[in-house]
Amino acid sequence: MRKFRDLTQSLLQKIATQQITCPVVNEKLSIRKAVVHKNVSFYYREDISVQKIYIITFFNNRMNPKTLNKLLRE
Repeated sequence: MRKFRDLTQSLLQKIATQQITCPVVNEKLSIRKAVVHKNVSFYYREDISVQKIYIITFFNNRMNPKTLNKLLRE
């Protein structure tokens, strides 16, 4: 769990300092996808005006993508 936490924090730091840009998966809601590990991604939205990153959900990439679509529409 510590390794996963460290991977996530490292990725968030890179996003915050604009070292990397993750692809947009929902243009309307400005949701982006970040791959933490080959099996896990998280979906997030940035609020540049207050300099915050909001993590919407973590997702196991081996799961049914229809489940993810439901999560991202809500």
